[in-house]
Amino acid sequence: MLATPKEPETEPRTHILGYACEWVSGNSDEDDVIDDILSNGFEENYTWDGNCEQLSSDFLRLATSLGITTSQHRWKGRNFVVGDMSDMRTISMDPVGSEYPQRVYEFEYHQWSEVASLQIDPTTASTKSGNWGDYEDYFFSHYERITSSGPYIWDVNMGC
Repeated sequence: MLATPKEPETEPRTHILGYACEWVSGNSDEDDVIDDILSNGFEENYTWDGNCEQLSSDFLRLATSLGITTSQHRWKGRNFVVGDMSDMRTISMDPVGSEYPQRVYEFEYHQWSEVASLQIDPTTASTKSGNWGDYEDYFFSHYERITSSGPYIWDVNMGC
């Protein structure tokens, strides 16, 4: 462990800590630990299955069990009011697990984690530096803007 576990895992569950310690064995650097959780844990043992909330929550628990301070971020479309966003279109992404191919997806909701100034996306088992807004602008290429009548319009993400 790198430090005393933080919330929500102040008393780490042994099965979570067991997985995390197995996947990061031999590392003493926080960045290496994060990389090993993603590559040994998520790429090998998880399937996206449309549930980024579960993946992000599991990542948070694994990291905090090892004493790494982690937070979560989420994007959700607004209400269905003219002018609001309803969905976001991703860049071409390769979700964890073999069931879903690399391609562009449309999300109504997306959740990922942050460690220091790294954005950690367990959905794709990837890491990107910068703040959460930078990551949101990177990951989503277009958003759907509600118009007065269908079909809705896909606009290029301009740092929304």
